[in-house]
Amino acid sequence: MIENANVTNLSEIILSSNQQDAGQAIYEAGSLSRFDLKSIRVKAEQSENNQSPIFVSYIFYGSGNEIVSEGEQEITLVQIPESFALNQNYPNPFNPLTKIQYQLPYQTDVNLSIYDILGNEVIVLVHQNQSSGTYNIIWDAVDRHGREVSGGVYFYRIKTREFTKTKKLILLK
Repeated sequence: MIENANVTNLSEIILSSNQQDAGQAIYEAGSLSRFDLKSIRVKAEQSENNQSPIFVSYIFYGSGNEIVSEGEQEITLVQIPESFALNQNYPNPFNPLTKIQYQLPYQTDVNLSIYDILGNEVIVLVHQNQSSGTYNIIWDAVDRHGREVSGGVYFYRIKTREFTKTKKLILLK
């Protein structure tokens, strides 16, 4: 069932249907002109902060109705955060692993480090340029030399040129 037909000019038509129960949106475009090729833009919204794959199938027909090209492509949609964030680690308290999650609204240099109660750097978990997105880092309670750290209170800090945030975590032994 075609829900929407849009004629943008006399040589082009775009048809669309949305079958949410089947998880499909179908867009068909036709051009009666050989030189009037345009892209189709589809707005996709995600309700969760995660990555979602979509599958695109395409068929291009020539002027004699012959198939010129066809194929399928999987595309991963990644939700881009609106602002910087450093979430509370989970679990907290932890033993022996904890997950630290943070969000970047655009590409930037990131430094994520763990510090002891005296402010000494224990380990650098991330020190690189990263694109926008949501990241999860696992800390296994070891220092920069691979030695297990003792139980107690630690801090983790994210630092970019535009954003700095520190949170507390507790390692139980």
